[in-house]
Parts: sequence; C-alpha cells; structure tokens
Amino acid sequence: MAFDMSQFYQIFFEEADEHLATIETMLLAIESDQPDPEKVAEIFRAAHSIKGSGATFGFDDLAALTHEMESLLDDIRRGRRRLTPDIVEACLAAGDALRNLLGAHRGEERPDRDRAEAVRVRLVALKEGGEPAQAPLALPPAASGELPVYRVRFVPARFLAGSPLLFESMLEDLNGLGEFELVDGKDGASGGEREIRMATWEPAAVLQTAFERLAEPGTVVLETEADAGPPEPAEIEAGGSGLFDVAADGSYGFFVPLDSLGREAAEEAAIEVPAPVTAGEVPRAAAVDTSIRVSVERVDEMMDLVGELVITQSMLLDAAAEAGSAVGERMKSGLALLQRHTRDLQQAVMAVRMVPVAMVFSRFPRLVHDLGVRLGKQIELVLEGEHTELDKGLVEKLVDPLTHLVRNCIDHGIEATEVRQAAGKSETGRLRLAASHLGGHVLIEVEDDGAGLDRGRLLARARALGMSCDDAMSDEDVWQLIFLPGFSTAEQVTELSGRGVGMDVVRSNIAALGGRVCIVSQTGRGTRFSVSVPLTLAILDGMQLAVGDEVFIVPLDCVVESLQPTAAMICSMGGAPRMIAVRGEYWPVVELGTFFAVPDAGRDWTRGIMVLAERHGSRAAIFVDTLIGQQQVVIKRLETHFRRVRGVSSATLLGDGRVALILDVPALLGEADHGVRLAC
Repeated sequence: MAFDMSQFYQIFFEEADEHLATIETMLLAIESDQPDPEKVAEIFRAAHSIKGSGATFGFDDLAALTHEMESLLDDIRRGRRRLTPDIVEACLAAGDALRNLLGAHRGEERPDRDRAEAVRVRLVALKEGGEPAQAPLALPPAASGELPVYRVRFVPARFLAGSPLLFESMLEDLNGLGEFELVDGKDGASGGEREIRMATWEPAAVLQTAFERLAEPGTVVLETEADAGPPEPAEIEAGGSGLFDVAADGSYGFFVPLDSLGREAAEEAAIEVPAPVTAGEVPRAAAVDTSIRVSVERVDEMMDLVGELVITQSMLLDAAAEAGSAVGERMKSGLALLQRHTRDLQQAVMAVRMVPVAMVFSRFPRLVHDLGVRLGKQIELVLEGEHTELDKGLVEKLVDPLTHLVRNCIDHGIEATEVRQAAGKSETGRLRLAASHLGGHVLIEVEDDGAGLDRGRLLARARALGMSCDDAMSDEDVWQLIFLPGFSTAEQVTELSGRGVGMDVVRSNIAALGGRVCIVSQTGRGTRFSVSVPLTLAILDGMQLAVGDEVFIVPLDCVVESLQPTAAMICSMGGAPRMIAVRGEYWPVVELGTFFAVPDAGRDWTRGIMVLAERHGSRAAIFVDTLIGQQQVVIKRLETHFRRVRGVSSATLLGDGRVALILDVPALLGEADHGVRLAC
C-alpha cells in the first residue's frame, strides 16, 4: 500500500517558509568581504533542508533550484569560493522564486517557471565562473586536522513508526551538518534503537538538538568515535531501507563513505576544525521542547467561545440583579468568582493570540535593501522593540500601511548620497522602526533622518489642487495634508511614487483598526510617523452610556472622568452651548443624542452626564443621559454596509440580548472640534 505524503504537505510548507525567512535574514545581515562562517553554515543548512524535503514530497522544481543554491553555498562554506554581492543578490532572487513555487504548490498563485529557471541558470553561472576564495573561511582553532566522528544512538519518534520514507526525509536534513552512515542497533539493543556514525565540524550540542527532532524524548546518546570504539563490520547496514543506495542519492551527492573523509580532510588541510568533544562534555538529555503548532482558526474559535462566555456571564448578572433575594445574592457571589475566572481565561487565550511585532518588521530588511539598490541610496535599517506583542489579527493588517510609510521615507525622505554629503550628513541614511506598548495600545514609529517635510511646498500644492489653506495652519494640520487622496508633491511619476495614492490608504487602514497616525517633522532633520493601534480587536473594557432607549459603549481607556455640569460651567458660542469649563480648561461638547438622532434623548446639559474623553491629544465632552456602568464587552465587526457610519467603530451584544454600538471616539472628538470651529 502506497504511503500518502500529502498529509504532511502543510508541515513542509510551514517549515519551508521558516527556512526561506532564515535565508533572507542571514543574507541581508552577512558581510560579503568577511562572512561569518556560522551564518554561511546556517544559510546552507536551511537551503539543504528545503531541497531534501522538497525532493521527498515530489516537488522537483523546488529541489532543483535549491540544489544549485546549496552547491554554491557549499563552496563558500568550504572556503573554495569567495562570497560576493552578486552571489548574495542571486540567492535573494532564488528565495523569491522559491516562494513563488511554494505558493503555486499551495494553490495560491501561478508558478513563474521562467523566472525560476533564469535564477537557476544564474546560480550555475556564478558557481562555474565565480571568484575563487583567496583564503578559506576562518573556523575555530582545532587540535588536529581530522574531522571528529560521532556515534549517535536513539529511538525514532513514534510518529515515524511505519513511515520509512518520512524517516529517510528527516535523516536527509542531517546532511547539512556533515557526512554520516546508518548502523544497526548496538549490542542487540531492543525497542527499535538505531545508530548513526557522523563526521562533522559541528559542536556536540548542535548534533544533540538535531537528533532530538526525530527521536523519542531522552533517548539520544552521543559519543565520540574514540569513546564508542570502532564498529564491527556486521554492524554496517547492508541494505536497510535503501537510504544509502546510489539511486536514493538522487544525484545530489548527499551520502559520502566515511573512509573517503580522510582524503577530503587532506584536501582541506588549510581549514582548521574544532577539537573533538569528550564524552564527559556531551549532554546526555536536554530539555524536551513542549511547544506545538496550533492553527489560527482554532485560536480564533477559542476566542469566540470566551466571548460568548462573557455575554452569558452578563446575562446571569442581570438575572441575579433582578432576583433581589437571598438566592440572588448567592448568585452574585458565585458570578463574581466566575467573572474573575473568565477574565483569567480571556487573558490566557489572548496571550496565545499575541505574536511579536517582529513578524511585521521581518519583512522590511529585504524591502529596504531592494529600494536602496534601486534608488542608489545607502540606508541603515534600525529595528527596536521587536519583541513587543500584539494581536495576531493585527499583524497582516499592519503590513500594507507600514510598507507605504517605509517606501515613503526611503523615496521622499532620505536624500540622495550627494545631497546628504552637501548638507554635512552621513552618506548612509538612517531608517528606524520601533515598537512599544502605550497603555492598551501598540505604538509603532517609522522615522528617517532625511530632509523632513516642506511646509511651504505642501501648502502650495494644496492650493494648486483648489484647497483653501491658511498660512496660520499648525504644522500638525499641514502635515496631515499628505494623507489626502490624490495629494503628492513628487515632480514626476515613478514606479514608487507620484500618483498620490498610498498615504491615504495608510490613514484609512489604520483608522479601520481603531488607530491613528501622527506626524512630527523637522526641516533638514527628518520625519517621524507614529502609528497607534489597539492591542487587540477581540474584547475591550467599556463604559455603558444610556441615551434615550439606546445603549452605547465608550472604550474605558479613552475616559478621563465623568461629571454632571452646573449652569456656570456651560459656555455658549454663536448663541448656542458649545463647551464646558472644567477646572479652568475648556472642553468642546458633542451631544450623542443629536449626533445619532436618538428619539427622546435629553437636551438639558445640567440634567445629564458629561463623559470627558481623550485620545491621541484630542479631547471633548460626550453628553449622555445617564451612565449604566463599566463592563467587559466582546467586539463584533459590523457588516460591510455599516462600516462607514461616522462615530461607530463596531458593536457588541448586551446581557439582555440587545445590540449596543461601540463608539469611534476619535471621530466624535473631531465632530466636537468641528462644531466649535463653525461657531467661531
């Protein structure tokens, strides 16, 4: 019966994505004049893993392309060839082609086989005609010129039982570490124990970790050849599973007889190797990795169930309040405990949904590299706060806005080399991406040290487009002009800019996430874009507001305080009340009942409640009839035809089954400011 490998496709795709990310990260970080041998080895191992697994699963196009890249990297790793910028660019192009082929095998895009073949030919040409190395890569000093040989005993993991093809595939991944051969169980060992002899430069800890991936926990035993003693001839597996037959090698030259290693070592005598590790230095049992892969869909399902639990809890609280008896009091006591446990459960599930912002930032080194090469600019990318966590649901939605900001900084912000030199700046421009937590939000800053925004040029362009602009406008208001649709100061249209699209998408996409973009710029010093988005899009702590028969929710982190104003606090402008004075400070007011045309909403400010709200430096007082109280609510996304309702960001279900709208506080604050301006 044929073994079905398709059940492992998704695992292969995920691991291949991780290997490609490693290759790209290492290539962008490596120095071509003095490459770090460890980075070269890591790139080689990642490429080899893709090739071996791709061939095992029948993805020959992936294996063929990666084989050429691996061969080139192997020459560099062994000191036979010098790493050049052309090789780095070719390997980056190979990574792009491999991503396309992976997407095609997933069924997500059409395969560009012409590009893949062109990259393969380019790699072959570089291997055949590249520059030989002037000196081998510097490796750690060694006690002798011979490769240390290890004997490794282990029991294969249970998931490999009955799957010889999968076992062979995982063994092939070891080729990136050195050459090896498979041996029968030593001393008649039972329990399916296998033994491998491996010659390698890698330290024992690396081998230990590699073998633990395909072994039962705690079964890996690692010894040097000297400690284990030479193998008996009968131990060498004659046929086995065919792993070491010539046909199984697939013409890639994976498997090399160990007796030939002496000749290779003599040819590479100039390369120093690490001293053999004694048996006493070899770790016998490392900690077992207990992490597992969980699909995002399952985590989202858990989050939805927690949300339903919150709603059910709210229903029970309402029922207990209506009971008003001893039974109701006991229910309240139990529900208070349930509420605490529910919050703990919610935080635990939220922690699973949280991912480091590095998942977003990792895309930009390649983008900065490519744009720098295309524009002829030298750019240093600085990443800060990569371990800052945010909701998984936000990650993909932040990529496009941040990409536009990065492109804008490189194209418009950072000057050409000669311009920077004339201004007394470093030839290399600096682009900084930083992430940090700010209350219940994540703050992401994109900052360059370029020319800064030109206030006069922006105003002139706005007037040319027919806009009414006052010279007395604040800098912050002037900077916001770049977010208008069709607005661009570029003198000519290029591949990167000039069409006036992109920045308006940035603002609208960030606003859709409940966030905001702020700009600070200094002429000749640079520009900083600050993007603030909520930590999560699932659950929030809110304040329930009653207006007429309607209930609204305002995010608690926006609320400064609430109060009932007196007549002396009310300030009129243009014959109508517009503001209230609170401890000497004036707050513009937006009446929620008027804004949403709620029937029977109160109009007398002295009989209602003012909720003082603040967000992103703007503030206003929201007038409502009464406050109901604080409650944790589950955010429900609005349908498409509701999403453009001004003043509303989303909705939630209350304990009594009613729907309550969650307020878009920045929009309401803007409405209050607009009302004051009209009255002036």
